[in-house]
Amino acid sequence: MWYHNWGLGFGWGWALMGTVMMALFWGAVIWLLVVLAKNLGGRPRPDDDDPKSIADRRLARGEVTLEEHERILARLKG
Repeated sequence: MWYHNWGLGFGWGWALMGTVMMALFWGAVIWLLVVLAKNLGGRPRPDDDDPKSIADRRLARGEVTLEEHERILARLKG
């Protein structure tokens, strides 16, 4: 007889299914950790993205001069 189940009565199907289930389980755990890390990471506050705040930060870092900053703010007003 070509089939031998070593007295367990289950065969190789259960071992294969167990391996697949373990891979699915750990894949789900890793996926969940990645999603949580992305969502719980430091998000910018909504007011950080408005143009005035960006211009103010650029002035504070010295990327623009005071005159350029005033020109940017004047353009933003209209």
